[in-house]
Amino acid sequence: MSIFNKLKSILLVEDNKPKEPIIVSLEELSTLWMKYNDNFIHLTASVTESPETEAAESQQAPLNDAPDASQSSPSSPSAAVPPTVVASGASTGTQSAAQPTGTAGPVPPTSALSQDSDIQAFVRSVLTPYEQICRQMDALEGIKRLLDILEKYGDCPSIVSTGSDDKDSKEYPTIKQHLTRISLKSHSILVARIGVEMLKASYGTKCEPLIPKVLVATLGHDLGKIPAFRQTPKYSKYDHPIISAELVVNAFRELIDAAENEVDETKKKAATWKIKWLTDAIQAIKDHHRYSNEPFLQMLRKADGKAREKELARLTGNRAPDDWAEWLNAQEILDEIYQEINTMQTGGNRYSAFTYGGNVYCDKRLFYLIAQRLQARKKIVCSALIRESDAEEAIKAVIDVLRDAGAISPEIGSSYYGRLYEVETGGRRKKSYLVPLRIEAFGTVQSELDKKKPGYLYAITSVKPAN
Repeated sequence: MSIFNKLKSILLVEDNKPKEPIIVSLEELSTLWMKYNDNFIHLTASVTESPETEAAESQQAPLNDAPDASQSSPSSPSAAVPPTVVASGASTGTQSAAQPTGTAGPVPPTSALSQDSDIQAFVRSVLTPYEQICRQMDALEGIKRLLDILEKYGDCPSIVSTGSDDKDSKEYPTIKQHLTRISLKSHSILVARIGVEMLKASYGTKCEPLIPKVLVATLGHDLGKIPAFRQTPKYSKYDHPIISAELVVNAFRELIDAAENEVDETKKKAATWKIKWLTDAIQAIKDHHRYSNEPFLQMLRKADGKAREKELARLTGNRAPDDWAEWLNAQEILDEIYQEINTMQTGGNRYSAFTYGGNVYCDKRLFYLIAQRLQARKKIVCSALIRESDAEEAIKAVIDVLRDAGAISPEIGSSYYGRLYEVETGGRRKKSYLVPLRIEAFGTVQSELDKKKPGYLYAITSVKPAN
């Protein structure tokens, strides 16, 4: 008997008619009010936890085996036509967090209180402590909508596993098979946890005004990987960062529209400035697969990369050191470079390192390749060596290790990582970005290394800084 029929029988029964007691469970009764409760997550509830429970929740969310994106079930977002995503925290009960199709009307809101243990733990240990600042900055409802999307659709793989044009296919070419085993929900929650911890480490007690920005960027950065949204005509041709940004815009639609539709110019400027944190977060989501020196984008990329390191370390059993110096050794790097000096690569007049005028000039890409070799040999997981857009960071880290060992030539300054040179060979001049190393760092002299030179490298007659 449904809860409604049970209540009906209670109300309509005759007073003088004997009746059996009707037992209604709290779980059944809760469906009457919980669906339309304005609090999607009861953030202000008093939660009594033991130190052990609290410590356990502060750890990263467990990795979930993500289902194969090619398999669909009636409840799967990739099956048939994806439904409209509805924000369960909306006061009207119909506010859409994202709408992948224009078909049908909005589906009913989800159960008001999250039943997902990962999201519950995240809310208690990460979101609840910052509930007040999220409310003050009008961020709480939008964040709840992002969590709602992750709860509904987040069991898909955390990497785009179909097609070859998305950023994921280019960023993680060698480890895609591992990342398909990690759910999007698990990954997003872990990135958010790491992002908040990084913020606290940098700003201490002054971090609160940045918390909403970090939560929105980290929770929303990969929503565009959800098959339900990628399969719609509107988004099918876009990379996932663009889709993710659009979904976040939809989750905060009322807030954004209020600023954009303000007719008074003074009030419009004030409203636009008030949500600058949100527009910055959305821009970072769009750019999170691009290398940048912008501090907030760097933070998002680093949190994303650290999450991947932890995930891969758990899946492979390899180590994920916190610092390059823990596993990079200058002598090992020099030994690897030594093998490449004055040798030609197959397929034309290409080289990685050559000697001239008391220096060994190296193509900077060589440092990245050597770090990858050492990483594999030592069973290390380092995001900068598996994510192509972080190659520059890896190259700088290797050069810094060599600089500390005194191996970098004084031809480049202490804050530089190479320079553009003009190399003249047989009367032909070519500009190349090279990193000069001292020959003595290899424990030998140039005459010995020159014995390895093929004819093409012997033809080099000049190496000088390009104008």
